[in-house]
Amino acid sequence: MLAAHVMPFGHPDGVDPTRFQLIAPFEKDGRRWLHLPWIDRYSGMSYHISTTADTGGLGVARVQTYRDVLAAFRTHPEAKSAGPDGRPCDRRTIGLLQRRVVRSLLELTAHVGKESNRLEEVEAGIEHDPDEVWTEYVDPARDSWRTLVLPVLRQIPAKELADATGLAVSTVKAARNGHTNPHGRNREVLTRAAAAFGRLELRTQGLEPPADDLAACATYLERSS
Repeated sequence: MLAAHVMPFGHPDGVDPTRFQLIAPFEKDGRRWLHLPWIDRYSGMSYHISTTADTGGLGVARVQTYRDVLAAFRTHPEAKSAGPDGRPCDRRTIGLLQRRVVRSLLELTAHVGKESNRLEEVEAGIEHDPDEVWTEYVDPARDSWRTLVLPVLRQIPAKELADATGLAVSTVKAARNGHTNPHGRNREVLTRAAAAFGRLELRTQGLEPPADDLAACATYLERSS
């Protein structure tokens, strides 16, 4: 069979882009592809395709051509490489690429099952939800809240944490001492507060901290150990 890849903002009106994939019977003559019966494999509904419309429309999907793919590839960042300046490669990088240095933070390592080989389908645009193609095996001993966030929170005065998060001092103390295991908004704001503290300390050391909250906590703990 054939599978069409929809352009950004090219989905038909009223569909969920994360659950939309057009397929059609195999036809090697590319001149006939626009006229094939294209079916969304999720809903079973039929759609027309176009390679010229600016966006999708009612019952029409704007799909990518080989020209579109090649044009995008010309400025596609190579995530596994660094530029001549050692920084991660992005769309503006010019010159000879080099190997990118990767540092492992064991606390952030996730163990996944063999289902991750279907990630190629996600990258190809055939499967749209990565959560549906892998199984993650969580080790309670490596819970990020206990191994990364709590050690940072314990270095922040309770009153300062309460002011930063809007939580009661008693709530902060209970979470920080491990008497409660916060969830939802409380865990979110406490994690942000821990990351903000870690970033501030890293900047005083002349380091640019990671954007990710857990990575910021892990880097701070590693540098302060």
